[in-house]
Amino acid sequence: MNNTQKPVAIVTGASSGIGLGVTQALIKHGYDVGGTSLSISKSKELKASSDLVLIDGDISKKETTVTVAAAAIGHFRLIDLLVNIDAVLYLQNATFVTGENIRVDGGIHAGR
Repeated sequence: MNNTQKPVAIVTGASSGIGLGVTQALIKHGYDVGGTSLSISKSKELKASSDLVLIDGDISKKETTVTVAAAAIGHFRLIDLLVNIDAVLYLQNATFVTGENIRVDGGIHAGR
């Protein structure tokens, strides 16, 4: 990772509870975040910004998983961290995910 680039996280279940707390903490600690939940764009606690992309969708659906990963990679370039609060995330099925932008490092999904 280049020192001028912020780390990037995807957080599922980001609109409430633990997911909301994790999302807010990551942003506070310098992360860019792709947050997702069923209707996160209607969240009163989170608003889209340069460091937060909000993606509505059911993360248990494969197409939502691909959309979330594509939005994070498209907006922030890579994914460093996955915080999977809600359900299974099918990143391995996304054709744009390669060893260059995702790797498994000590059990944590990381990119760079």
